[in-house]
Amino acid sequence: MSNAAAPGLQGFRWPAEWEPQAAVWLAWPASSLDWPGRLQGVRFAFADMVRRLAMGQEVRVLVHSPATEREARKRIADVGGDLSRVRFTPCPIDRSWMRDSAPLFVRNAAGETRAVGFRFTAWAKYPGHARDARIAGAVARAAG
Repeated sequence: MSNAAAPGLQGFRWPAEWEPQAAVWLAWPASSLDWPGRLQGVRFAFADMVRRLAMGQEVRVLVHSPATEREARKRIADVGGDLSRVRFTPCPIDRSWMRDSAPLFVRNAAGETRAVGFRFTAWAKYPGHARDARIAGAVARAAG
């Protein structure tokens, strides 16, 4: 991307963490490679995190497959989560690190929002990340 097209040069900025946001995006943990021997506990922790986040805002969860969505729905309901505040988006993933693979949403003074994606390389450490490289686009499309 040329500097002329850079969002900051077009008046866009990354909102502060305390500013209102439309939703929090998470990816349901799908790979036992990232959580050796702990995947079930991590999924319980994610379900509880979704429950707590959904108390105050919408939560959008990427799910690897229809089976993953069914499991996530059940686990979130089992911990008392409000599923009416949770939206699921199908998106095959390799890892569940949204901080590193999801887009950032930036805004300008007119209130326009854009998704800005970055090239995800799995920290040049993990071999399986081709699906994660597509997360930014999938989230941007789902968010409109």
